[in-house]
Amino acid sequence: MVRSLTLTAFALALIAGLSLADPAINVRYERGVPIIQLAGNYASSHYTIYRGTAPERTDLAITDDQALCMGDCYAIDFAAEPGRTYWYRFDLNLADGRYVSFGPYAVTIAPGLAYRVSVAIRPNPGRGPARVDLSVAAGPGATAVAAEATLFDVRGRVVSTLHRGPLAAGVTTIPWDGRDREGGVVAPGLYFLRLSTPIGAFVARVVRIP
Repeated sequence: MVRSLTLTAFALALIAGLSLADPAINVRYERGVPIIQLAGNYASSHYTIYRGTAPERTDLAITDDQALCMGDCYAIDFAAEPGRTYWYRFDLNLADGRYVSFGPYAVTIAPGLAYRVSVAIRPNPGRGPARVDLSVAAGPGATAVAAEATLFDVRGRVVSTLHRGPLAAGVTTIPWDGRDREGGVVAPGLYFLRLSTPIGAFVARVVRIP
């Protein structure tokens, strides 16, 4: 009987320990920007993701405070620099009212997959007005860089200059009315949007539809 109780207590302790184990995280890259995602489904929970340069300094929130989790809890880390190692912490208020904190997780941003700068347009394919995301990977307090975002046609001719001037670290979203530099609506077809800065350049394909 004593042995049975001992084994039962051990099993309960093991299960409790497993329940407290941190889930894995997944890292993927879209348009050169790292996305840090917690493994598992946490639908209807609220979460905040923090990043730091050391395990004991995960104090920079990189998501909205208490964002609603639709299933996947993730952060798009526009300011993460290629080649650097960061620590990420996930704080969750679960749907059942419990609070949990996972991490910190060490992640080295892959130099071959992450880019110092990137650009994207939404919607794409699209027609009419659009929004353009200009991204610069740099740490907090970094100075702005000179940047130019230019739309070219397939022959390399300038169609429109969407941005020219300083660009802060992180992501800057600007509107575009869908018109060329002469004020006409850009014709359907394939174009290239290039973001040029002193620290790098990035080119994105842009498809305009009828």
